[in-house]
Amino acid sequence: MKRRIILGVILCSMLISGAYIWAETDAHKAAVAKDQARQKVIDQISKNFMSTPAADALLLRMLIQSRKAQRGIEVGTAVGFGSVNMGIGFERTGGHLYGVDISEKMVAETRGNIKKAGLEKTVTIVQGDALKVLPKLEGKYDFMFIDAVKSDYFKYFKAVENKLLPGAVVVGHNAIASGRAMKDWLDYMKNHPDWEMVIVKATRGMAVCYKVR
Repeated sequence: MKRRIILGVILCSMLISGAYIWAETDAHKAAVAKDQARQKVIDQISKNFMSTPAADALLLRMLIQSRKAQRGIEVGTAVGFGSVNMGIGFERTGGHLYGVDISEKMVAETRGNIKKAGLEKTVTIVQGDALKVLPKLEGKYDFMFIDAVKSDYFKYFKAVENKLLPGAVVVGHNAIASGRAMKDWLDYMKNHPDWEMVIVKATRGMAVCYKVR
């Protein structure tokens, strides 16, 4: 009798394990198919000279995922190549990205690409002057990507500095190619005791900053 009970327990365990493995494999296949479909959308985006290069956009996505960021800000969306890449990262972390761009045309294109990628629930794009929009943003944030008017980087940053949580990651694009134009911001991040910064060469240079406290 005991042997039958033991055999029954073993059989049930095997059936449950088999069902779990099958479900896990099925979920994995679905996730891979979703990623592949989104990659096609990314590959078909008509980028312009303002778009984030592919390698840089992927690095941003990886930073978001590594940080497990929950609330991010993007200043300057262009046509949304970076927005889609970062949006994928935020979807994976269960977070949300808020993008700002002054151009109605760029905002329309960005929203269109976000919709094609199925990221409408994860990415919100606001049309307007970032220097006016950013101070109105509510809540706290743990990620920020700046890629707009280079001489205004410090202004964009200061508009939300008090909303950035300890551990927040702030990335400034074109930190090498346009380093002189954003020197005030780069100097601030380099010398402030609450921030650590490293400039990654990447395509046109990215200043990756970490808020220590």
